[in-house]
Amino acid sequence: MTTEIPAFSKFANSRIFSQLADIREFALIAETPPIGILGDDHFSRVVINRIYENLRDVIQAAGFYFEDELKASRSVDRFSVSYEDDRFGFAVVCTEKSIIIQRSGSRFNNFHDWYRAFMPSAQGVLTKVSTILTEELHRKIDVLRASYQFDFIIHDMYLESTDQKVRNSEIMRKLLKGFPDEQGSITDSPDITDSLGRMDVNLNRWIGSEGNRRRLMYNVQAPGNMNYSSLWFTFAFMGESFTDPETNTREAFNSSAFLSEYDAAYSSFLRDSAINSFLEWLMRGYRFKSTAAGLP
Repeated sequence: MTTEIPAFSKFANSRIFSQLADIREFALIAETPPIGILGDDHFSRVVINRIYENLRDVIQAAGFYFEDELKASRSVDRFSVSYEDDRFGFAVVCTEKSIIIQRSGSRFNNFHDWYRAFMPSAQGVLTKVSTILTEELHRKIDVLRASYQFDFIIHDMYLESTDQKVRNSEIMRKLLKGFPDEQGSITDSPDITDSLGRMDVNLNRWIGSEGNRRRLMYNVQAPGNMNYSSLWFTFAFMGESFTDPETNTREAFNSSAFLSEYDAAYSSFLRDSAINSFLEWLMRGYRFKSTAAGLP
């Protein structure tokens, strides 16, 4: 087990983690050139068998064991090998243009234990799958861009000062300073809040120096679920080729370096920037619940 990421009690040492008790979903997505023949019976069977054997070694190395929980499946547009363990479950999925390591929602502390144990092997898993695809297709399947994506849902939001329940539009006003009225003119009047429907915000920024650029995404959705009482977040740490806006020159993406940055994606970005800074600021003055499942 890696020693870079501390135990959950030390990792989640701020107040907001007492409310953010669940994670909705996680995915490490590696985008590739088109694979093209996912529906071919012989091809998919050979690739699935090779991925299956590789994952047997991976779950042994991670200390998960119970190899009989590995299951293979396929459909017209994808195939996968999933580890259906009740605590450390995950799946490796191949689609037309991507290789994905994904994990369904769980308590945050359970996800943390899985991430610490499994993610040191993630780069090797993606590299092995791309090698298998390259060998079976007889053409290069490599990683063109990639992203670590962390999804959360919070709901039942109340003002701490008055214990009054609030709609998600009230909180979104901290991100959106103006809204269109009936004539389409932008207004910041609080009277418009009750008439607002769904609002989504997607904020991106680049960090890092030449040769090590990373794009950070803070996506907030305010859908109508449960009478507009929830917020859906996707926080993503992404790597791809960078185009300098001043010189218009491009920098190559080093996928090998990026896929080794699971600690930076989790600790520096998710915990420090996305949760302890962005989410804490957005939800300051409110109490809320989180969920590992979807909402009606």
